[in-house]
Amino acid sequence: MNANGNKDTNIQWLGRIPAHWKLMPNKYIMTKIKEICPIYKDEPILSLSQKGVIARDLDNPFGKMPKTFNGYQKVRIGNLLMCLFDIDVTPRCIGLIESYGLCSPAYSQFKLRDFAHSKYYYYYYLNLDFKKTLLHLAKNLRHSLTEEDLGKILTPVPPLNEQLAIAKFLDSKCAEIDALTSDIEKQIETLQEYKKSVITEAVTKGLDPNVKMQDSGVDWIGNIPNHWTISKLLYQLSQPITDGPHITPVFLDKGIPFISAEAVSSGKIDFSKLRGYISSEFYKLCCRKYTPQINDIYIVKSGATTGVSAIVEEKIKFQIWSPLAALRFNDHKVLPKFALYVIKSNYFLRQIENAWSYGTQQNIGMRVMEKLKIAFPSLDEQQSIIEQLDTTCSQVDSTIDTKQKQLETLTKYKQSLIYEYVTGKKTVPNA
Repeated sequence: MNANGNKDTNIQWLGRIPAHWKLMPNKYIMTKIKEICPIYKDEPILSLSQKGVIARDLDNPFGKMPKTFNGYQKVRIGNLLMCLFDIDVTPRCIGLIESYGLCSPAYSQFKLRDFAHSKYYYYYYLNLDFKKTLLHLAKNLRHSLTEEDLGKILTPVPPLNEQLAIAKFLDSKCAEIDALTSDIEKQIETLQEYKKSVITEAVTKGLDPNVKMQDSGVDWIGNIPNHWTISKLLYQLSQPITDGPHITPVFLDKGIPFISAEAVSSGKIDFSKLRGYISSEFYKLCCRKYTPQINDIYIVKSGATTGVSAIVEEKIKFQIWSPLAALRFNDHKVLPKFALYVIKSNYFLRQIENAWSYGTQQNIGMRVMEKLKIAFPSLDEQQSIIEQLDTTCSQVDSTIDTKQKQLETLTKYKQSLIYEYVTGKKTVPNA
């Protein structure tokens, strides 16, 4: 204990706590319960998400859906819901149940003891989940945390009145932060929509407002300048659309970068989001089918980000996986950068959405993609449009980047705030 009345817990992520707080194994604070619902009777289906425990929209499902909800577990308001598997990749592993319904039996539901306030412990475990603090305790290939190991973790137990005060204070502060975050997210969404509309206008109408127009014959394109050409995508390529290997490679600690949909999810190729590194032998095998080169364009053809695109901007040795479709344009007909703007336009994305099929996830075939229509002018006019869009989009992207940094600052502030109060580093004012 020190002069400030704190004591050292000897727990790396917890540090010092107020001297009058207790430390107790988690198994004495909460108890796992599981009540199976044998027959589904249209109860709300709840799921653990970054926004908490929320009801799924079964009329517009997203992601994998089970054949039946029979055998799902009942959840009770005030209990905690935890995901104790795949904790390395699951965005949020803790939630507070605030409405009745059913959820997957794979989740672990915990009822708090009388001396433990569920909202305080929600914030405490949310604090640990932000940085995946408990990941080092996870076992097996699925990075699972056993209930036994969870039960052994020493956890702070402030007096109940302090738990209530901390939870109430954090509710208020986090609501303020979340409102600011939501407002900035809406601003970013508006800017992104504006950028799409500017791109769509330029790649369908050109830069001359007085040009004579003609009907393109494609609903989502509408009228285009009289001198423009409308064509199937395939006819403007220097080779048919292809993709990467459909087999899973053996990943190495170092080697040749291997990317998939994650690396283009932001609209640019992000080599920090590699799937892994592959051997020279596997790279050569992949190159028999396709070898990346500058100005190739990738479109995600399956999964949640279907339709997102990016262009190869630097000469680097790498390979792609099967979720990416590779397009190589004939630059004597369509300039690659103009093509990228076309692919990012609303009219092209609408064609993709209209053409994709559903299995366990949305998907668009390469031969289907080749039949999509694009409109384009002469090469000189394409270049003028590229230059205009580069300037405008750069300005919009700069504003979006500033707002993204604001979101990052708010996120860090929220995480810091929760940490400081749930660990007793700061005391709730006037509590």
